[in-house]
Amino acid sequence: MNIAEQDYPLTATSDITGGYLVEADGFKDFTNGVNGWYTPKGVPMTVHYPDDEEIASSQLSYIRQFVNNFENRLFASNYADAENGYRAYVDSTTLISWYLGSEITANPDYIWSMYYYKQRNDDHLYFGPMWDYDIAFNNDNRLTGQDPMHNLMAKAAFTNNGLEKWIDRLWSDEWFQQAVYNSYARLYAQDLETKLLNKIDSLNTLLQKSQELNYRKWNIRTRYLREIVLYSTFEEYVNDLRSFVAQRLPALLKAFANRMPDDVDDGETVAPQFAPSGNSYYAIANAGTSTVFDLNAEGAVVGNASRQASHSQQWRIITLQNGFMQLINRMNGLALTDPTIGESTETTNLNTQLSVAKADSTNKAQQWHIVRQSGNHYNLNNRKSRHTANLYGGNAADGTSIISYTNDSRNASSNNRLWTITPVDKVEETAIGNLQDKASQEYALAYDPHSQRLHFGCDDLSALMFLVSVYDQAGHCVLQLPALQGCSVDRLPKGLYIVTWYDQGHHSTKFLK
Repeated sequence: MNIAEQDYPLTATSDITGGYLVEADGFKDFTNGVNGWYTPKGVPMTVHYPDDEEIASSQLSYIRQFVNNFENRLFASNYADAENGYRAYVDSTTLISWYLGSEITANPDYIWSMYYYKQRNDDHLYFGPMWDYDIAFNNDNRLTGQDPMHNLMAKAAFTNNGLEKWIDRLWSDEWFQQAVYNSYARLYAQDLETKLLNKIDSLNTLLQKSQELNYRKWNIRTRYLREIVLYSTFEEYVNDLRSFVAQRLPALLKAFANRMPDDVDDGETVAPQFAPSGNSYYAIANAGTSTVFDLNAEGAVVGNASRQASHSQQWRIITLQNGFMQLINRMNGLALTDPTIGESTETTNLNTQLSVAKADSTNKAQQWHIVRQSGNHYNLNNRKSRHTANLYGGNAADGTSIISYTNDSRNASSNNRLWTITPVDKVEETAIGNLQDKASQEYALAYDPHSQRLHFGCDDLSALMFLVSVYDQAGHCVLQLPALQGCSVDRLPKGLYIVTWYDQGHHSTKFLK
């Protein structure tokens, strides 16, 4: 592990803030008070570095207090608060990566023995290294009645050390729910299955000579631990692993989607103060700089100089039944969203950059109250966060972030929060299922059942600057891709799928795999 090496022996000036390597240890392989302890929730912790022959009582006391403080925050009433809750104590990247790796591999031991570490002068816990995979990938006969192909290890894993309390608490936090789903959906869309299967194939090739020698000595059909199946050849085991990965990955996408936070409507309504035309696209320009709402390459919302022909700067504004409004970007059909996580109030200032996401009119984070100020100036106030859209620092430079900001009495006077909303083009509605872009060129969507590839065809693919979404029959988005790329759908289960996109209007069609 690349962690700071501590002094041995300690001196009066030794820095004992790191590094530490600790295990949540189901075997309880420690001497309590020497190289380990039980947390307030009863989780047994073993310190592996400094090792038990060198660790001083002051070092054990330091790391024990730090971890216990993290656990206390995790179970406090304000645990979901970004600054005062548990997240202030964890490195979120390694936390989510460790959890996703554990679920992708269906490792039933992931919380029986879980490692984490702390660096010097760094007030975060880092999760990893990952290990103990001898009964992962559907190879544990204790799980045969729990459908490990589809169930999360968060519920099915073997536990005996109390760490399941941590996992249950994490899953009760909307930030964790969204972070897990968003991170996995991004991996899945980047063809995770192909990457894993290619890795399996490369290791299979690398291990051929070793496995031949191995099975001259050891019986391939002997159950050594908890194996579910016993095959006659090494190739059968490899094929079983490939099959499991291919089925596990789409099942996880659905499982994570099902755990996304429910955004129950509380019945709130507002009186509309802006009357959008149903057949117009609008530019939203800052009162101080005249820069307009636009999207950068990552899908974040920024202020850019106005370019009249740019579809990414044009928004369709839809009035919802409750009086709030939804703003749909013309280029990709995605909705303006405030991704602020956790509880917030009008005066909570988190400076979260606005983004776009799949349009969902029931999602409060996509519902905006457009509030009239003097003249033709408006505030855009988000229903969920209670914040207002703000041009960061009033900066006129292209690429300046548009952020979720304090909503208070300065709304009427701060140019950073004031916007003009001006129609710039007409909406040309086309019939659903029509595969022709009437504004530019003809194009067609094709699915080849032999290659299992979904792609568009036209004279100039680079002109297709919109995002395509693929939904299964349950309404789950299982793929998203730029129209100019196309993609393989061989990892999707057989069935009927709906393909949708927004380009000069809404389009949809379907294909049967």
